[in-house]
Amino acid sequence: MTVSASHASATHQTHEPIEGDYAIIVCDKGKPQAVLRSLVSLVLNFKYGLRTVDAGSFAEARQWLGEGTGSLRGVVLIQRRDSQTDIGISAFNLRDNPLFAIVPKALAPQYIEQVKRLSAGHVVAWESVFRDSGKGLRNLLGKALEKVGVTPPLQDLSTTQGAQRRRIVETRLKGIDSLPTLPGAVSRILELLSDPDVTAEQLERAILLDPSIVQRLMSVAGSPAFAARSGEPPATLRDAIVRMGMREVAAVAMQAKLATSFARSQDTLFDYQRFWAHSVACALVAHRLVTDRSLPLAAAPEFSDYWIVCLLHDIGKLVMGTFFWEHFARVMGESVTGEMSFREAERRLGDVAHHTEIGQLVLERSHMKPLLTQTVGHHHDLPDIPEDLDCLLHVSNYICHRLGMSYPVGGDVSFDDKVFQAMHLSQQDIDQLADDIGGPVLAQVKELLSDAA
Repeated sequence: MTVSASHASATHQTHEPIEGDYAIIVCDKGKPQAVLRSLVSLVLNFKYGLRTVDAGSFAEARQWLGEGTGSLRGVVLIQRRDSQTDIGISAFNLRDNPLFAIVPKALAPQYIEQVKRLSAGHVVAWESVFRDSGKGLRNLLGKALEKVGVTPPLQDLSTTQGAQRRRIVETRLKGIDSLPTLPGAVSRILELLSDPDVTAEQLERAILLDPSIVQRLMSVAGSPAFAARSGEPPATLRDAIVRMGMREVAAVAMQAKLATSFARSQDTLFDYQRFWAHSVACALVAHRLVTDRSLPLAAAPEFSDYWIVCLLHDIGKLVMGTFFWEHFARVMGESVTGEMSFREAERRLGDVAHHTEIGQLVLERSHMKPLLTQTVGHHHDLPDIPEDLDCLLHVSNYICHRLGMSYPVGGDVSFDDKVFQAMHLSQQDIDQLADDIGGPVLAQVKELLSDAA
């Protein structure tokens, strides 16, 4: 997760306290600096699980030292200007944490002179970073961090005990800044954002088709820096867009684009395209069921509630496939060889840190209301008397599986009898619903996927 010191500078008491290991990025303004900041943030966040704090100056950065219960593990300076003095630089080299100065080649000698007295100071000419697409910088960051004990978070959860697994997952979730998506989907959003006449309504329609960006926007808009303006998290995606403004929305979309590029370069079996298609299909099916009044719901649910729940119900799988890919691969293997559902395979392997639990944790950390987080958290283990939103998600998810729009593909998914009873439906009724809406939904998903891939 990235925390912005600039948001907190005017109202210092409203920013979110830092927990866990973190790094500070001190970056001045400019296009090269922004690109470098994003690259550094992705390496620190994706690979090493560090939260990152953004600051525009040494003064802003120093206000974060000693905040919360977090441990500072490194500082990265991305500067075009002369630092004037080494006092500001040396102040960040606490407990021999590595300090990296990424500067134009012309300024490198000066910074080398200033950091040579530090035990773990490094200077990188940013021309070299652009020349090799950041490969050398990634290696340098990794070696320096691992030298002081910062290692990549455990990827294979099967080697740890239950309570420890949950702590690992919760710690990792605190460090997640952005989740990957499909290149075309985020490009479409960025294209809209480049139009000065774009409206919040137009932007909302495009973003509603992207699970990763919906989650991130709701999370940022509900953070203390933004929620302090209204006193509560946003109720809908449009509320989040209006609250943040186009510039902040564009920053989130750009971070998702970079995260997508970075994640796809890693060794993972996760099928982002299939995940996206299943998520969107589930939301579209739910929308058809509600608008056609196909289910005997007590009252029509709010559009934002059912769309977000259905779109994000499997967000835990995305987290597993991106950050815990060895464990994800193990569950996938068990599902395929045992001819069982993904959820059944999770139970077979110990049922710890499963995708529904992770999904609930992600939504809770995204400041979403309890109705949504709880629905996602128990969508494979329904309460004895399920709520309307539980039933709507269950029916929509089941229809997607029946239409061949599941992720992962295959695995027998049974229908919960509690939903039959609550909705007064039979298996034949559900199958007929799938036949009635299946064709139009499949055609719509196929069209959307061709634009998003």
